[in-house]
Amino acid sequence: SPLKAFEYMASGLPIVASNLPSLREVLGGDSLTRFAKADSSLALADAIGGMLSEVLGRVPRGGDFTWLARAERVFSQIGASLGS
Repeated sequence: SPLKAFEYMASGLPIVASNLPSLREVLGGDSLTRFAKADSSLALADAIGGMLSEVLGRVPRGGDFTWLARAERVFSQIGASLGS
């Protein structure tokens, strides 16, 4: 689990990450995320340059991964299983 990715999303800052399935699954593909070919410094530099050249909104992300959201999902599942 790429735990740092959740912290990065919560910051609301642009993210440039290696194009790995685990990171792509968590980070998705929104306007604040760019993926670069893994193990390629040129691809990383291009992704960073592209990110810097764009005008990006700074909307915090990762709301589904907060402790509160997690607790709500757990209690919802407990309630659903008790009601069955």
